[in-house]
Amino acid sequence: MYAKKNNQRYTKKALIDMVPHSFIAFILATSVVSVTCQSNSSTLGYTLSGYVYKAFSAPDPHVCYEACKGEEPGCRSFNFWIENSTCQLNNQSSLTRPQNYNTSELCIYFHSIYRVRYGSESLSPAESCAEILRQEDSTGNGRYWIQPNASEPAIELYCNMDNGGNMSSSFDLLFPTERNLSNYVMIDAIAQPLAALTVCLWIKTTELVLVPISYAAGSYMNAILIFLDESGWLRFVVNDQVSLQGPIALNDNKWHHIAATWSNTEGSMGLYIDGALKINSTGRAVGSTIPSNGKLVLGLDKDSPGGDFDIRQSFAGELAHVYLWDTALDNATIADMSRECREFPYSGHVVAWIDFAGGIYGNITRRDLSRCHYDPLLLP
Repeated sequence: MYAKKNNQRYTKKALIDMVPHSFIAFILATSVVSVTCQSNSSTLGYTLSGYVYKAFSAPDPHVCYEACKGEEPGCRSFNFWIENSTCQLNNQSSLTRPQNYNTSELCIYFHSIYRVRYGSESLSPAESCAEILRQEDSTGNGRYWIQPNASEPAIELYCNMDNGGNMSSSFDLLFPTERNLSNYVMIDAIAQPLAALTVCLWIKTTELVLVPISYAAGSYMNAILIFLDESGWLRFVVNDQVSLQGPIALNDNKWHHIAATWSNTEGSMGLYIDGALKINSTGRAVGSTIPSNGKLVLGLDKDSPGGDFDIRQSFAGELAHVYLWDTALDNATIADMSRECREFPYSGHVVAWIDFAGGIYGNITRRDLSRCHYDPLLLP
């Protein structure tokens, strides 16, 4: 039995009698035992709530069906209310939002197959990268539209589908514009001495003098150091005395990919900006190693193993996806990483971006779901 507001009660047969006969055949033709993404389906006495993006009067459910079909990629399903002939178009379905799919009096719910993949358009965002995988809508690693909260607009983010769509490493760190020695990230890092390395990171700033990353260990206060000086030159230092530098402006308030490589075999060093090798040299620190068990810091340069920071070098801006490898990556790999601002960009790293999540100090803001991207996006 079904109830009505005026206290009249209807049997299911009575409800069906209220539906135009032309659509009864349509319901029977499109109904399936198990609702799947590959099948249209309609169900009497159910509705999806909370995801209506358009509502209008319709003489029968077929008009609603045609509207949903024409609205793709926005329409994933619709509710047709028999009592007042109202059509509601939904931008989600019972498959993706089962918690919002409930019994409802005098309503027909319809699930449509006329749709695009979740996350492929701003009008059909997914709740997460993992949801895209669950719905078998993944086309591999890349950028997708994500809307974790229905009250906020969808944003285009990078999804790593190789790790099951895990987005725990998708975040940015926002440093205040006001210089402050209290704002930094520090972790214990590098379990074994390094005979070679690659450090990669994404940076966005309007400032000149600042330090995005530094590492002090053993007797070396600048075992690894990347910084911008007052002239706008980007510098790369290994074991204090080795320096590679070049006039590269990065203070344009846009995201840039920085990579630095070093190997003690030939003493080769390289400095890359947005995937391009800008400066390289050989014969630097041949045969030496970078000590283990030091302090890796984002945002400040240590003049002693545990502190003595210089406020003039404190970072202001945004950082994302900092990684360290114990090998000198080749030009092609670095160029590939610079095309997408993403977590886990290349296997074999000894320090990952997620490692820094537990060492944040001061007024640094962690922004989940990274907004980092190269602008404009580089083509493969």
